Amino acid sequence: MEHPYLIEPDNEGQVWLQEFQLSFSLDVNVDVEAVQGNFKEALSTVWKGDAENDSFNRLVIGARLDWRAVAMLRLYARYLKQLGISYSQVFIADTLSRYLDITRNLVALFKSYFDPRYAGDSRSERSEGLARKILEGLDAVENISEDNVIRSYLEVIQATLRTNFFQTFEDGTNKSYISVKLESGKISSGPQTPTCL
Repeated sequence: MEHPYLIEPDNEGQVWLQEFQLSFSLDVNVDVEAVQGNFKEALSTVWKGDAENDSFNRLVIGARLDWRAVAMLRLYARYLKQLGISYSQVFIADTLSRYLDITRNLVALFKSYFDPRYAGDSRSERSEGLARKILEGLDAVENISEDNVIRSYLEVIQATLRTNFFQTFEDGTNKSYISVKLESGKISSGPQTPTCL
C-alpha cells in the first residue's frame, strides 16, 4: 500500500514523501534483521531495472537469499521451460517458496560446486551431503508436480559444468548477467549435446 504526503518547507518548494506498507505472502517467521540487507539490495536492484520483479523475489525474505541467488534460480526455471516442463514460472516460484529449506539447499549445492571458497578435497563430500538432504527433503513433498520441479532443479544443477556466477569485474562488482554451461546428456529431458545459457 502506498501513501503519498506533500511536504512544503518554508520557501523550499514542494517535496513528496512516499510511504509504503508491505505485506509478505509466505507463512514463515521473518527475522527482519537477518534479511534487511538482502531485501534493501534486491529492492534497489529491481527499482533500477537490473533485476526482475516477479514471484521469485519472495525467496529473498522467505529463504534469506540475495537477489543474485534468486536470479540464478530464475535462470534455471527458464531453462526448464525451454526443455518443455509443463509448469508455469509462477508455479515453479511457488514451489520453491513452499519448500524453503530445500530451496536453500539447492542454492548451497550450486555454490558447493562453483564458489571458489569451497574449492578443495571436501567439495564433493559437501555436495553429496547437500544432494542427499535435498532428496530426503522430498519425503515431505506430497504433490507430484512440486516433486518434479524440485527434482528437475536438482538435475540441472548437478548437470552444470561451469558458470560465471562468481566472476567479478576489477572493481569487485558482479557481472550483469549469469551464464551456465550444462552437460545436457545428464538431464533426462535435455538435448544430448552441451548447452550454454
